[in-house]
Amino acid sequence: MSSHETEIQKIQSALESRDRDDSLIDKQNREDLSFSGLKEYKVEKRITIDSGKTDGVENVVDKIIQEVEEEYLIISIDGLSGAGKSTTARLLAQRLGGVLFSMGEVFRYITYLYCVRNLSDFSETFENLDYKIIENRICLFDKKINITFEMENELRDKRIEARISEVAKKSQVEAIQFMSLQIKELSKKLKKKIIIEGRAFTLDYLPTDLQVTLIADSRIRAERRWKQVSQKA
Repeated sequence: MSSHETEIQKIQSALESRDRDDSLIDKQNREDLSFSGLKEYKVEKRITIDSGKTDGVENVVDKIIQEVEEEYLIISIDGLSGAGKSTTARLLAQRLGGVLFSMGEVFRYITYLYCVRNLSDFSETFENLDYKIIENRICLFDKKINITFEMENELRDKRIEARISEVAKKSQVEAIQFMSLQIKELSKKLKKKIIIEGRAFTLDYLPTDLQVTLIADSRIRAERRWKQVSQKA
């Protein structure tokens, strides 16, 4: 067996293990959110696209655009790790002249406050947070601090990355309530479509007109990951 094939199989095994873990985590998180009193939003349309059987992200985006009605203001994209969520969301936003909404940014910032500033009660924090459109980007603000522009590197610190899941469980109800209200307000103010990329268990509790689920065989996702790693090396 070649070294290339060995690496592909290692990545594939890791992805399949992550798929199983993510499924259990998503189930538990969904139960926790429902128990907290949050209700899932009614989605106008749901579609599933096999990105592994679709030749290129451009064609994936073409399929999504075919399903987009004029009145659909909010489009969400979920799927397994390596299915192409982020790449698809970026290209879709470009093609539609829309803007990307980052769900992870809120959780990264909350984790930063928890780890660096030893903050454990986030109720006042969410009262101070707000989204504004700066240079065609949806930017997260804490009062006058532009978190999106000013804290990008800090929020990508490995120490923060390692504890996002842990801290998210402590704040996900407040975070989803905050993002839900903000997305509603942004969709009223903007004359552009909002594209959200994230995990299904969270997206189901946010206002969405079209929800897109991307799937792909684990072998195909492993090959994609290998190419990404090879290009960076």
